[in-house]
Amino acid sequence: MIRYNPKPFLAALLLLTLLMALSGCSKPIELPEVPPLPAEAEALLQRPELTAKHPNLFDTGLQLTRLDGERIRFRLLSPEATGHYPVLLFSHGNWSHQLEYDALITHWAQQGYIVLSMDHRDCCGMARGIVAALRFGNVRLIEQRVQHLALLLNQPAPWLSLLPAGVKANLDQVAVTGHSFGAYSAQLFQGATFYDPAIKAQRPVDVQLSNPAAIRAVVAISPPGPMFDEITENSWDNLQGPVLVTTGSWDVEPRFFPDYRLHLMSHQKALPGSQYGLVLAGADHYFGRLIGRTGREEQAQQVQFQLLLLASTAFLDAYLKGDPKAQQFLQSDELTEITQGFASLSLR
Repeated sequence: MIRYNPKPFLAALLLLTLLMALSGCSKPIELPEVPPLPAEAEALLQRPELTAKHPNLFDTGLQLTRLDGERIRFRLLSPEATGHYPVLLFSHGNWSHQLEYDALITHWAQQGYIVLSMDHRDCCGMARGIVAALRFGNVRLIEQRVQHLALLLNQPAPWLSLLPAGVKANLDQVAVTGHSFGAYSAQLFQGATFYDPAIKAQRPVDVQLSNPAAIRAVVAISPPGPMFDEITENSWDNLQGPVLVTTGSWDVEPRFFPDYRLHLMSHQKALPGSQYGLVLAGADHYFGRLIGRTGREEQAQQVQFQLLLLASTAFLDAYLKGDPKAQQFLQSDELTEITQGFASLSLR
């Protein structure tokens, strides 16, 4: 039987009530003007990273059972064509769910990747997310996200058996990807840490991977800056590359992230070496309504999203497939120069 301490429960409810009240009266942030994309940059949208190499996909759901008996829902996307493909794990944002990211993960699958996503404990709306936070606490939710993703690598047989005939997963070439809170979850696989109030210190998530060397890269789309007690400015001091961190000049939120550059803190604080930071003019946290919150009434930011797909696919191709042309594109200033800063890609 689970017993609740009423003090943190009431405190959380009070905090939630306060945040909801503030959300209705927060002063809007003045967003910077978005320059037009130069005409010559249209050629970027014709690059092979944006052309579906595998338009026909295999798409199925599955459940895995942890040692403690918990059943977890996953989704498997892969090309249908015969071949060996690298593996991507995807982690959704807080209160969102895996089906809110079709435009993103379908694109990666069509580029020749096997993509595995899941619904975390904090998924599927505000009410369920709040209940999960009250039941488990932030520390446990952070740990569970990583442990559940790791389950896919430690117990691959159930999903490997579902792949179409002739489709093989390269379990030595894996990237962990995510959006928002899921981006931070992905970074935890490459050395990011969290502050644990119980020991009053930063620590990594305790997770045992059967093959830690399989994790070759991380794609972190709009990761948080310091947030609550657990995600601090020191959470990325040991973050190792290759990592791609992305954000946009409209990626702001009055209560937590009034400046989009807070989403770049993990890029700036990480250990130097293969650390990429992408900033897109006029991109907000959800690219209008393309990922994470597809029910929003905001206009879809299609151009910015296409540039995200371009940069992220080139990054994955470079570090998982060893594509020299993708590597050259990333390490040059081509993206920044051709777009005249509309998309700015930096390397540390």
